[in-house]
Amino acid sequence: MLSQLKLDFFDQNYIPPERENPDAFKVYELVKDDKNLTLEYLTSLKDRLDKKNAMGAFKKLLSFAELGDLFHAAFDKKKLHPSHVFKYRAAEKKIWRLWLVGDIRIYFVYMGQKSIVILNTAPKRAPKLSEEEKNHLSELATQVLDCFDARLVTIIKENDHERISGKSY
Repeated sequence: MLSQLKLDFFDQNYIPPERENPDAFKVYELVKDDKNLTLEYLTSLKDRLDKKNAMGAFKKLLSFAELGDLFHAAFDKKKLHPSHVFKYRAAEKKIWRLWLVGDIRIYFVYMGQKSIVILNTAPKRAPKLSEEEKNHLSELATQVLDCFDARLVTIIKENDHERISGKSY
């Protein structure tokens, strides 16, 4: 299941625009066992600076997503680049890494129609992803892509947030 991330969760002073930008990107997070994985991760961070940086990274990401601009137009290759490429149904798929604040990296896949799904968020402590991290990201991305490809997802409005239900992660 997926849940849409909104800026008001990360910024209590945020005042949403009177009218949403129809070109805005929608940012979703994975939900497993009724737990929003991104939010679980953020609350689990022990290092105070990592927690502050992660919150700041999501504020920046969601603020940018509201503009509707293409990510590649705003971020250079150091900030945004593929972190891992894997095979999916005879095609190569990219898992993107976005670096906005401190050591925090946000890993996601593009889903088309101006939607992205956050797969993982983590502080960068090593120069490259380990094989275990790559495999984990590939598995998550494959599950998400399978659900979208099989049209096993539906959008449900819930308290002004969208939830997409489908295959359980």
